[in-house]
Amino acid sequence: MVIIHLNNALIATMKLGPHSSFQQRYRKLYGTVSKSFNFTEIARYSLGRSWYKLS
Repeated sequence: MVIIHLNNALIATMKLGPHSSFQQRYRKLYGTVSKSFNFTEIARYSLGRSWYKLS
């Protein structure tokens, strides 16, 4: 279901076309992308042991 929502949001944003601003596209995608990816876990996994050294 997550992928379907993400794809729908991406398609809707692309349909805005070149006349939409970056800010409009950002606002359109922000909620869906935030719900689709756990960025904290992705960063923790990517950084490995370095994650624990961050403040």
